[in-house]
Amino acid sequence: MKRTVIRKVEVTSVAVFMAIIYAVIGFIVGLFFFLFGGIFAAAMEEAGGVGMGALGAAGMIIFPFFYAFIGFIMGAVIAIIFNVFAKMIGGLAIWLDMDEEHV
Repeated sequence: MKRTVIRKVEVTSVAVFMAIIYAVIGFIVGLFFFLFGGIFAAAMEEAGGVGMGALGAAGMIIFPFFYAFIGFIMGAVIAIIFNVFAKMIGGLAIWLDMDEEHV
């Protein structure tokens, strides 16, 4: 095993990676809003629950983009903070197991 130290990360790379992860989470949250919004809309149809179904459908579209935007911003902030602290403390040490056939 080989010890490697990560001293700096590329801010845009971390930000894009986090945006993709957050977009998937946003899709899952939007899916729950869609499912439960439809259930509540059907149950409250007499009480004017039509807006609940529309909110659920909008959540499927809006939430992934909103979460991706937040994920991008947070990923950039975390990468910048990591770079500042890694410079002060010397980085993040990890151990890599390198196979001869994959090098």
